[in-house]
Amino acid sequence: MRFYYDCADDRARRELASTIFFFLIAASGSLTLAAVAAAPLIAQPLFGGDDFTTPLRLVFITTLFGSVSFLPFHVLRIEQRAAPTSR
Repeated sequence: MRFYYDCADDRARRELASTIFFFLIAASGSLTLAAVAAAPLIAQPLFGGDDFTTPLRLVFITTLFGSVSFLPFHVLRIEQRAAPTSR
């Protein structure tokens, strides 16, 4: 996100953010699909059985959401709009 500061205008910043977002979706999504498919193969040696295949898949899916959700929060922080509101 260092390049965010180098962008000339809002349009360039939006283009950078959307490019990063779609790359994250593609890369993380591909890895998540592979990991979910391979979960039984990973769970067997890791946990000694198939009992934890579903929780392992949930961990992979949750990690996908965490890796994708970081970008909007990072942009808010850069724009100094991440401050909590007063009640």
